[in-house]
Amino acid sequence: MEQRSRALAAQSRAEAEKQRADTEADTARATSDFLQNDQLKQARPDTQTSPTVKPDPEIKVRTALDRAAGRITGKFSTKPLVEASIRRTIGNAYIALGLFNDAQRQLEPLLLSGYQGMAEREQAIPIPNRPAITEAVRRIVQFYQDWGKPEKTAEWQAVLKVRDPDGTVR
Repeated sequence: MEQRSRALAAQSRAEAEKQRADTEADTARATSDFLQNDQLKQARPDTQTSPTVKPDPEIKVRTALDRAAGRITGKFSTKPLVEASIRRTIGNAYIALGLFNDAQRQLEPLLLSGYQGMAEREQAIPIPNRPAITEAVRRIVQFYQDWGKPEKTAEWQAVLKVRDPDGTVR
């Protein structure tokens, strides 16, 4: 009987791991597809055109990012991980261009909701995985530091100070 229980537990873990891997693969495929077809494809003048957009053979990266960002909302309502991945990619591109207000619209909701979701479930998160909570706060601090928002940086640094490196609250 004990051997059967171990076998069922192993099967359950394997199925959960397969589901996680499938979700990650689906997210990667959808993200790649969006970036190729909604953002990078804009480099081709024949794919830039629409009733409201004229082709621009010298399209700027920012223009392509703005257009792609405008196509996200509602497109992935049933795939929040895909939306998060795309917003993270576009937000990081805005940061690289020094466009922090644009990055904020993409990244801030992800960073804050990610932290809040983990903090709300903290007791259910296995201790070895709790450093992810601290890492989420570090990303928020870094975002506000890079953006030059000292008041928001200090607010989140205070949250970081009450967390141990292992992710638990002191």
